[in-house]
Amino acid sequence: MPSRWVVLLRGVDPAGVGRRELHAAVSGWFDAGVEHWASRKPYRVSMPAPAEAGALLEVGLLDDGLAGPLRARLPAGTPVRLGRQASVVGESPRLVSEDGWADLATPSGADRWTLRFDTPTAIRSRARTSPWLAPEQVLASLRDEWRAHAPAGLAVPPGDRVGEAVWVSQVAGHSRTDRLELSAGRTVTVSGFVGQITYRCDDPAVAAAVDPLFRLAPHSGVGGFTAWGYGQANLLPAPAQRAHRTRPTRQ
Repeated sequence: MPSRWVVLLRGVDPAGVGRRELHAAVSGWFDAGVEHWASRKPYRVSMPAPAEAGALLEVGLLDDGLAGPLRARLPAGTPVRLGRQASVVGESPRLVSEDGWADLATPSGADRWTLRFDTPTAIRSRARTSPWLAPEQVLASLRDEWRAHAPAGLAVPPGDRVGEAVWVSQVAGHSRTDRLELSAGRTVTVSGFVGQITYRCDDPAVAAAVDPLFRLAPHSGVGGFTAWGYGQANLLPAPAQRAHRTRPTRQ
């Protein structure tokens, strides 16, 4: 089932960790069961965040079979190298959250979803990347993740009428451009969005179809290069609805 984990690494300066070094370390944990050059991998990773005596690394898994190797490879005290920095695992990987595929497939009844994009999130199209996170592109990315990793027999949420029924109601953020070194001598430009976007849906049938995809986003990430620290998304709680108050009629 989709799950999120955090790994505490001691002795690491997060500011000194590059995306290529991060990708090399994390892919090594899963190389036995994942094709190294696969376009869609059953995991995503965040850039290290500062923590007491080191850094916290968040990993999202879309395959039940990867949770065991993650814990087996990283018991407390395991050495981990991130480029030129040597560190050790401070504590065994800790489960933050998990959702069964069947639970995700059951609509929650929501008609609005606020995604906070904590790392640059880019939609890939051929050799281009774009920070314009239109509903159709975001949901197409999430639908591809669902199709690639959900259990056989679990229906892929339909994409009909997304363009006319799902729309952006609020945006707060900015675009950011990075140069990503994929390998020696090979770099790509990643133009991504960082910030918060609220998506809404006016059609109950379409809302029920896209709700599972929005709830998958924190596990899978959104867009391209999610195994390199891009596209980390968090689904924020929906705002409480204010009770409608009727003024008393004057007598």
